[in-house]
Amino acid sequence: MKRLNRNDRRYASAPAKRRRLNVGSHRRGEARTLGFEPLEDRRLLAVDFGDAPDTGPGTGPGNYITLSTDDGARHTIVVGLKLGANVDGDGGALQNTTANADDVNGALPDDEDGLTSPAADLVLTVSAQPTVSVRATNSTGAAATLYGWIDYDRDGVFENATERATMGVPNGTNNGIVTLTFPAVPAGAEGTTYARFRLSTDGAAADAIGVAADGEVEDYRVSITRPSSGLVDSSKTKKIASGLNGGPTLANSDYLGRAVAAIGDIDGDGVTDLAVGANGDDTGGSSRGAVRVLFMNPDGSVRNSVKIAQNTGNFFRSLANGDYFGGSLAALGDLDGDGVPDLAVGAERDERYSRPSNSGGVHVLFLNANGTVKDSGIIAGNVSGGPSLSTSDYFGRSLTSLGDLDGDGVTDLAVGAYGDDTGGSDRGAIHVLFMNSNGTVKSQQKIASGIGGGPSLANSDKFGSSVTSLGDMDGDGIADLAVGAVNDDTGGFNRGAVHVLFMNSNGTVKSSQKIASGAGGGPTLVNGDQFGTSVAATGDLDGDGVTDLAVGSYYDDTGGTSRGAVHVLFMNANGTVKASHKIANGTNGGPTLANDDRFGVSVTSMGDLDGDGLTDLAVGANFDDTGGINRGAVYVLFMNAIIINTNPVFTSTPTAAVPENTTVVKTVTATDADLPAQPVTFSLTGGVDQARFSITAGGVLS
Repeated sequence: MKRLNRNDRRYASAPAKRRRLNVGSHRRGEARTLGFEPLEDRRLLAVDFGDAPDTGPGTGPGNYITLSTDDGARHTIVVGLKLGANVDGDGGALQNTTANADDVNGALPDDEDGLTSPAADLVLTVSAQPTVSVRATNSTGAAATLYGWIDYDRDGVFENATERATMGVPNGTNNGIVTLTFPAVPAGAEGTTYARFRLSTDGAAADAIGVAADGEVEDYRVSITRPSSGLVDSSKTKKIASGLNGGPTLANSDYLGRAVAAIGDIDGDGVTDLAVGANGDDTGGSSRGAVRVLFMNPDGSVRNSVKIAQNTGNFFRSLANGDYFGGSLAALGDLDGDGVPDLAVGAERDERYSRPSNSGGVHVLFLNANGTVKDSGIIAGNVSGGPSLSTSDYFGRSLTSLGDLDGDGVTDLAVGAYGDDTGGSDRGAIHVLFMNSNGTVKSQQKIASGIGGGPSLANSDKFGSSVTSLGDMDGDGIADLAVGAVNDDTGGFNRGAVHVLFMNSNGTVKSSQKIASGAGGGPTLVNGDQFGTSVAATGDLDGDGVTDLAVGSYYDDTGGTSRGAVHVLFMNANGTVKASHKIANGTNGGPTLANDDRFGVSVTSMGDLDGDGLTDLAVGANFDDTGGINRGAVYVLFMNAIIINTNPVFTSTPTAAVPENTTVVKTVTATDADLPAQPVTFSLTGGVDQARFSITAGGVLS
């Protein structure tokens, strides 16, 4: 085979060279021997390029060396050497600002599937040392190397010295997880940038540009934030409600905010958009439910919105009265590879598809860029590969994307069924669904009391009330889960709990850690708080390299009855809590609430919505009465930075020697660069008469 060199631009396939075969003369009936000359196959193999933005020659912010015309990174595709489950070739002309041009150009399969949890691994925090888990295959017979770069300084150049991580991939690796540990994120790196990953047996792949003889390259967009205090800047809080700050017009008992999910930038304006459940909406019938897709402004207000309900928003799947469609939501990423994020929507009381009463279901919505539905499917009891369900399981009570747990290149899904009776009444369960790209389920694993490695539960715990993916907490390359159990009685009646589940790639649990009132570092709760009503991974808020967690407690009574709260938990890698803050009515920047608002019924991370370098949150309060009874609301909370108060710096000599029977006047000056101001203190050291003297706070000797 012809090997591509750095200057070869002919990447399209060419026909094999033909040679005429001359067999010579022969007589009829005579045996003949044909001599065949081996033909040289001159077809050029398919080549894989990256797709980070390349807007012109050279480099600069948002302009990388990607395309064939710019000597972009490229690999000849060979059997047995790839990232993730799939690899496909392209002509080296694909690039865009979302670094997914190779996936949305209509060529299948979608091959940007090397990272196990890109949504978690590529949300970084200044001062943390990122780890990124990548699936790799190498059966070439030679050792390969995985290289990764993150452009911290956003200059369009992937630097080997300060931005690269490497790891060997031995021959015989079959879709194995390889973890890259990058240099610490430097100060000032906050913002949007890009990462590149190259796998090859060719040492030329050690640079982020140019040709490599074999393997694959994948590019990704990265978000970097500053460390956050976990407290709210109340001056920036935006409330979205009926007719308020761009919120849609609602009806009484719509319960807007029952679920919230940041779904990425659907319309391509550079701002993260938000899906909000209103499971009491009466479109088509009583409490059939709806989802509002909110196209957001950076200040937390809504630019416009689209409603998805029965026969509304191009959603033509029939719902029934009391389905509660919109009771839970999960962003699925781009499941079908069209460049638009897709959405899973819970309908926990669905029973037509599942048949047993209130057994529940999950709708998979393939979205258009305008927020309407392009296509949809339903997962329910023994429908589309769904699990067998029983009466009042409430399958679909909670949802989260797991990333690609099993390494087949398709995002997987975890679904809560908090009424499941495994082991006892209403103990609850989580179903891990290994998905197909068409929204059906290829296989599943149930986690419950004593099943699939699940924790030991008690009757009525309602494990599965909420669920979120934490990314890889323990460093094994597998995404882990946090699961709420709102009626857990640790410390008192219905105080609630969250179970951190350390997962195996087959969907079972290898170990777990419980967080509850006074347990696992959990906050002190009171009876009926229902801690664990909602859970959301916030990314690494404090920059210690561990994903942190926001937990709703919607019956919290701070300031009044059932006003609600969200606890921000700063996590340890073992699933315990090292510190926490409560955001509630007038507490730590929380909004002013009314009795029974139920703030914290849902929560999601919005990333850095307003561009100040800090992670922001959206929190539902589905019983809010703005505009009418129980219409519901969502609060967008903008977080504060960690305040690091540096010590004063002396600008004069800070010491003076005082000989016996003498007087010394000493002036000491210092500067304090930040607030709050800190006092300068004085002390006496040495001398036989030291105990006879003291210095006042003002520096006066007495």
